[in-house]
Amino acid sequence: MIRHICAFGLLNNMAHEDFKILNALGNETRLKMFKYINEQDMHISKVARVLEISISVASKHATILEDANLIQRKIFGKTHVLSIKNKKICKIDYDPEIIISSDYHKIFDAVESLKKVTSIDGK
Repeated sequence: MIRHICAFGLLNNMAHEDFKILNALGNETRLKMFKYINEQDMHISKVARVLEISISVASKHATILEDANLIQRKIFGKTHVLSIKNKKICKIDYDPEIIISSDYHKIFDAVESLKKVTSIDGK
């Protein structure tokens, strides 16, 4: 996906935070992870089990979603619980197919919707 964005010359016009969101949600596994966490807070091992990936891979994907300010991780000893960083995101009516489609203008619209309900300022 990153290669496609660069090919269209869109990367130069994109704020760094927007790029993080696109990168985070542009991966099908992370998009599914975001969807599951959006439904309920979830232990990292349960996310891994549901997505049929290892815990270490789930943790790496979670870190990317955290870096994009989409989720947060609460650590209780060795237990990691993932939750949506801003619950207002749960109210967004988004279509995952739009986010992973090749129509980048729709993706930017999805990012703008996310920015309206999060603390991301695009700077």
